[in-house]
Parts: sequence; structure tokens; C-alpha cells
Amino acid sequence: MEKFYRQKIEGMVTANLNPDQKLGLLEYAVRNTCVGGDFERMDAALAFLRRANSEECGLERWTLEWALVMDAALDSVSLAMEHHMDTLCALAQGPADVVGRAAGCDHRYLTNFGEEVVRGH
Repeated sequence: MEKFYRQKIEGMVTANLNPDQKLGLLEYAVRNTCVGGDFERMDAALAFLRRANSEECGLERWTLEWALVMDAALDSVSLAMEHHMDTLCALAQGPADVVGRAAGCDHRYLTNFGEEVVRGH
């Protein structure tokens, strides 16, 4: 899943977009992650990103100070996404363990099943 989303984002053609438009696309991508679920950390990270990227931030865009705030907002998004992926891994791993035990599979085949499904390594 993570690999799928990464490929979609990296595959976007942004050559003709200005930096503000690119930030807008980033916000849409983060907002899309929040659709269809109750992801408190992602919602909080999105709110921080929006606040940092808005006029109400009170900082002049594209200055060093603004960049530091935006960097913190993006770190918040990254950590929230990581937490979200860890949660999905745990949700996928439980049923895999049950099915694997019932099928008599060697536990070594199932150890990283959730990680593989969610993160696509």
C-alpha cells in the first residue's frame, strides 16, 4: 500500500507547477489519506500542515523561518503516516497468523506478512 501511494505521488508530473501548487498537491495527498477512516494523528498532522501553509501562520512564505515550520509540519505528517501504516500492519498480521496456524504453515513464512502487504517491500 505504501509503495502504491509513493508511486502515485512520484509519478505526478509537476514540472509545470510552481512551488505553491506543489504544496497544494501535497495537501490533497495527505487529505486523501484521511478519507474513509478515523485517523486522529493524520487529521492533526493535516491540520498542522494546513496551518503552516496558510496565511494565518503569520510567517512570510518561502523564508527560512517559514521553511522550518513547514519542515516540522511535514515531519508530523511523516510520523502520522508511519503510525497509520504500523496500525494497518498489525491489522493484516492477526488474520494471517490465524489462517497460517490453521493451514499448518511454518511461522517463518508469516513473520512479516503484515509488513509486506502494507509497505510492499
